[in-house]
Amino acid sequence: MRVLIVDDEETTSEGLRDLLPWDDLGVNHIYTASDGVEGLELAREIKPDIIITDIRMPKMDGIKYIENIKSMYYDSRVIFMSAYSDKDYLMSAIKLNVTSYVEKPIDLKEMTSAVKAAVESMNKERRSMELISHSVAISLTEADIDLSEAVESIGSIKPDFLRLSKYCTLIIRADLTREEISKRADLIDELDKILNTSFSSVISAKMDEKGMIVHVSDNIVTNQTEMKRTVHRLISDISQRLSLNNGIFAAVGRHVTEISDIWLSYNTALEASDLFFYTGYGSVVFHEDLTRHETLPGEHYTDIIEQSLRFNDIIAAETALQKLYIQLRHQKCADINSVRNTCFKIALDISMMSTKRMLPTGNEDSSDFIWKSIAEKETLNEIYAYLQQKMEVFFSCINDVPARKPIYSIIMYLEKNYGRKSISIQEIADSVFLTSAYVCNLFKKETGKTIIQYLNDYRIEKAKTLLKSNELKLADVADRVGFSDVNYFIKVFKRTTKTTPSEYRNKLLI
Repeated sequence: MRVLIVDDEETTSEGLRDLLPWDDLGVNHIYTASDGVEGLELAREIKPDIIITDIRMPKMDGIKYIENIKSMYYDSRVIFMSAYSDKDYLMSAIKLNVTSYVEKPIDLKEMTSAVKAAVESMNKERRSMELISHSVAISLTEADIDLSEAVESIGSIKPDFLRLSKYCTLIIRADLTREEISKRADLIDELDKILNTSFSSVISAKMDEKGMIVHVSDNIVTNQTEMKRTVHRLISDISQRLSLNNGIFAAVGRHVTEISDIWLSYNTALEASDLFFYTGYGSVVFHEDLTRHETLPGEHYTDIIEQSLRFNDIIAAETALQKLYIQLRHQKCADINSVRNTCFKIALDISMMSTKRMLPTGNEDSSDFIWKSIAEKETLNEIYAYLQQKMEVFFSCINDVPARKPIYSIIMYLEKNYGRKSISIQEIADSVFLTSAYVCNLFKKETGKTIIQYLNDYRIEKAKTLLKSNELKLADVADRVGFSDVNYFIKVFKRTTKTTPSEYRNKLLI
């Protein structure tokens, strides 16, 4: 809360500033001015919650000063000080709805009580105003608004909002946890001060833990260049004054000229706010600059990543992941769920490959845990960092388990050559410089399957992918996955999947 002390007697203003228990009273900013003219200029800048002012001052007396304050729509609580018992001044003070009157010389206990009463009064009204403001701000996002009721409510809390017919809606997100918000009692108050300093009038409401809706009434909303400059300055000011390391994100809707059309501005701001997933904190998205692709780009990169994981090619895997990330950020696909699903598939591929390679895994590699990890990430950048970390752990584990490398090499050999019609145990053993008997025993011990079982299972998984379309005949599918006899392929497929290849394809294509 902000207090402005206005007095031409420096000893009084400095004494109050230094001696009152401001922290206990809930006041965290104290300003001083030497007369009414200076106090008026300072009030315009800081918008004080409480004004403590002398009545008799040079240039502008306290009564005239407060009349000017009231004309500026500042609903500050006012405490008058005076060394004179002047009935005319007292009557004027009553008319101005002054909170308290303290005679000089100042009794600190009396002034403390006066400030405490002013703080309590301001907090009570602020809570009431916040409830009304929240209700009005939410109602303005709806198309079927009761216009007369909305105008009446706005007039009771922000009459200046109605003076202009130029409106725009912003959606603002701050990188704050619930715990941080609870520790910052002054957060909403400070944010409201910054918003009201940036624009002629605002009505705002919290959307969720990190977001808020801000309806703006200001001439600049029709000036695209000036509006962009103001919003960029706004997020910079909020970040600095609230000490937010990652900054603020803002989405700006198109401007409208009627109260009843503010919902249109809100909807366009909401659409622009989807790009937060790609741009993150510290950015601003204006609806008029919105360009997005409807289709998901870079699907071939997921295939490259899968192959690179299978053949332990860390450079190819990391390069493909980076290229996919860059393309996703650039094209900004409108279907963000599809982007998350693509990233989920990559993470799941890493997890499945870890299991196949018999690497240490835990709950973090379960599909549920992976999906939860992807879903809770706010931005593509966070998901990319998560995938990088999983990929790094995967390749690190492979390099740290040298005793199992023969198994990896055998699996890699099988998966690389599965399309060949005949692969002998001897050639597999030769590829890892071991005897065929040792290779068979080692493989069965480590994987729980024989080499032929593993090879056929892998061939069937590849066949499932080919059966997703009608382009290939069953004989061609069998040939591509390494079966020279289509009837034997059908037999192995049914034994593995409990259904024939034709039945499997028909189910997929229904």
